[in-house]
Amino acid sequence: ASSAGERRGNGGTVGTSKRSNENRAAWPALRCGRLPTPNVAPGATRSKKRRDAADSAPAGGNRKKVTPTCCQTAGVSDDFIRVCRRTPANLPADAGRVPIAPRDATLWAVFDSDRIRRAVPWILRLVWIAVLVAGGAALDDALAGAGDTAAAATRWLALGGWVLGVAAMAIPAPVTLTLTRVVVPASVVVAVVTWVAGADVAPGALFVGLTVLASVVAGSSALGRAFVQASAYGAEDRHLLRPPLPYLLVAVLAWALWAAAVVVTGVAAAQGSVWIAIVAGTIALVGGALGLPRWNRLARRFLVIVPAGLVVHDHVVLAETLMFRRQEIARLGLALAGTDAADFTGPAPGHAVEIRTAESVTALVSMVPGAPRGGAIHLTACLVAPTRPGQFLASAAARRLPVGALD
Repeated sequence: ASSAGERRGNGGTVGTSKRSNENRAAWPALRCGRLPTPNVAPGATRSKKRRDAADSAPAGGNRKKVTPTCCQTAGVSDDFIRVCRRTPANLPADAGRVPIAPRDATLWAVFDSDRIRRAVPWILRLVWIAVLVAGGAALDDALAGAGDTAAAATRWLALGGWVLGVAAMAIPAPVTLTLTRVVVPASVVVAVVTWVAGADVAPGALFVGLTVLASVVAGSSALGRAFVQASAYGAEDRHLLRPPLPYLLVAVLAWALWAAAVVVTGVAAAQGSVWIAIVAGTIALVGGALGLPRWNRLARRFLVIVPAGLVVHDHVVLAETLMFRRQEIARLGLALAGTDAADFTGPAPGHAVEIRTAESVTALVSMVPGAPRGGAIHLTACLVAPTRPGQFLASAAARRLPVGALD
């Protein structure tokens, strides 16, 4: 930490030293959150400039409001927040501008990404409570002809699965996102089996409909962003990546086998087949323990915007986290068809974002098209696939990263 003398100036007293020092030169770069940049010789302090301008104004008239130099240079309009920071000379003139919604925004502005990200987890929790109510009525109809012991065992198994879903939704994090997306879709299978097993039309249809709605919300990109962003550190802005198609197919197949074992356990318990229920339950427990770490790798793939630049955290495609310093990034934008950039999407379907660098960057990959065995590659452009490319580019532009159309 700086000593008292350095904080007060080389003279040791506030305002008495007018000599430039290194700490004053580095302070604007530190506030902008960049990696080390060449220090520039600072002039007078901002308070000194304002004081001089105020002293030169007419004594009896209205004094002119002094705008900081950074805002004057940026040419800030009414639709932008004025970010009063000194920006290095290598940044564009509008680097200090952060876009916000206009004052006369329509009703659609109410449903912005931040509000949706905060609301979606609560929507899922409310729907999950409705699943409990509707599922209880449908399950009672389906178990009307079963014995008391078998019916009680089935109800307890169903309640245990519902409580597991509550625990997954309670604390947003990547691992609980995985657990949510494993448990909630399994309720659709349980609802269908319950309806077929003898539930009345109205309770059965309501049970199936609510579980489908809960599964759609659980698989939405808004819920994924809310869960991964909840565990972010400090100024991190995390954006979940779309899963690679080959990995996703294998994960879905493994989940289907696990869900089948869970359903067989419940059906066998309802029919009083104790040994079948024990065997199927054991398979479900072992399959879940083996599959959860592998399914969780999909929830730990995200693109992170940090004050120092950009980080690609993807241990499915990359062997090591890939970091781009702010001064290394030349341009961010939607990838064009036929681009020669290195494909780090998996590959994943949908639009991709291309990251172009000002100089060559080394990446350690585990498996990408063209390098199935992995290794180190040198690149000046790469492709990533965030779940919401437009939302990511808007966040990058707000963090003053170079975003624009690619040619």
